[in-house]
Amino acid sequence: MMIKFETLYAGAENKDENKKSYHCQAHDREKSDPRISNKAMLFMRQTGLNKLPQMINVLGGEMSIVGPRPLPLDYIEEAESLFPEITREWRKTALSIKPGVIGVSPLQTRKLPIEQFDQRAELDMIYLEEATFWKDLQIISQALVAIYQK
Repeated sequence: MMIKFETLYAGAENKDENKKSYHCQAHDREKSDPRISNKAMLFMRQTGLNKLPQMINVLGGEMSIVGPRPLPLDYIEEAESLFPEITREWRKTALSIKPGVIGVSPLQTRKLPIEQFDQRAELDMIYLEEATFWKDLQIISQALVAIYQK
């Protein structure tokens, strides 16, 4: 279970007409997402402030600070229909470790649509092979840069 500050209105995830599109850039997707209830919640999502409560998960040992980001099941299923082999391999490797509050490639994949899931999966799997403390510090600094580039 992941703790996260909810920035969508109640029940938004269960309404098909309100599901966000995974086929456009993330920044555009956030701006046009009908599930976001107001500008304050949009700001929290765009700056990553909605992820601060996940530090409780880090302290509890259920998540790490850096690691593959948990993705919605419908996103993974759609990615599998587009990229069956790499998605299956990604599931075996990336989902076998604790998810991260910060994704392993925040600058490269933050705005990728689902049609480029293969790039995200590849970067996650490379991270798992090369993970070090110093690499994690580099990723954290990249995430901070990505937030302030908006």
